[in-house]
Amino acid sequence: MRTLLTYLLMVGVPLGGLVLILHYGAALQAPGAVGGRWQVAETGTEVVVEQSGQYLHGHIEGEAFQARIEPRGSDQHVSVERGRCAGLHALLRPAQDGWTVELSGSDCVSAEATAYTLARVE
Repeated sequence: MRTLLTYLLMVGVPLGGLVLILHYGAALQAPGAVGGRWQVAETGTEVVVEQSGQYLHGHIEGEAFQARIEPRGSDQHVSVERGRCAGLHALLRPAQDGWTVELSGSDCVSAEATAYTLARVE
C-alpha cells in the first residue's frame, strides 16, 4: 500500500499537472508576426517594428513607441503604451499583402482618416 501511494505521488501528480497544463494551454493563441519594415499605403510613411512575443518596439518617422499585441481570432489588437501616441489602439486585420489597420483612442492621429493599409517593405 505504501508503495502504491508513493507511486501515485511521484507519477500521478506530475502527470495530472501535465494534463491540466495541456487542457488550459490549448485555448492560448500566439500573437501574429508584425515585426519588420512596413509602409502605410495611404501616406507613404515607413513604420519599423521589432517584435518579441507580445511586445512591440518601433519607430514612425523618427518617433519611438512601445506597444503590446494581443490576438483576437485572426485579428490582432495593439495598444501603444509609451511614446508620443500612448493610448492609441489599433485593430489589425489580415489583408492580401499585409494588414488593414483601424486606429482609435489618441489625438496623435488625425481625425480625417482612421483606417490604413500596411504593406511589408522588402
